[in-house]
Amino acid sequence: DAPVTPFDFRNGRKIKDGIQSNHPQNILVGNGYDHPIVFSKKGQNTIALSDEESGRELTVTTDQPCVVLYTSNQLAGPFSISGVKARNYLGVCLET
Repeated sequence: DAPVTPFDFRNGRKIKDGIQSNHPQNILVGNGYDHPIVFSKKGQNTIALSDEESGRELTVTTDQPCVVLYTSNQLAGPFSISGVKARNYLGVCLET
């Protein structure tokens, strides 16, 4: 078996694992994720995100071979989003 990296989501993982990772690929994109995550099977695949604190859940289904996971690594700026001051890691994007 290959060593588990911050890019192995087969058994679920916290998004902050990539933000806190010292893996060269996480550092390269600004300490987080901006990477395609390739599915292990072809056809319909489901991505599930959940927030322990709020209880919110998001489920996305796609027939694409991968999903790009972006953790807004460089979002800080002099603006607000819905009244919240922009900061790195404020949002997450799943690009199917």
